[in-house]
Amino acid sequence: MTVTSARRSDAVLAVTPLPAPPRGMQGDPEMDEPPSVRWVAALSST
Repeated sequence: MTVTSARRSDAVLAVTPLPAPPRGMQGDPEMDEPPSVRWVAALSST
């Protein structure tokens, strides 16, 4: 991840409620979609 995309991600997370459903398609198309932004953010930080 570049510095610019990290800043963009931080800005989006700053204004998005963590319980909100994610927008668009996330991750592997053969897996279930994540239930919330919190789940995506937690997975991304590992």
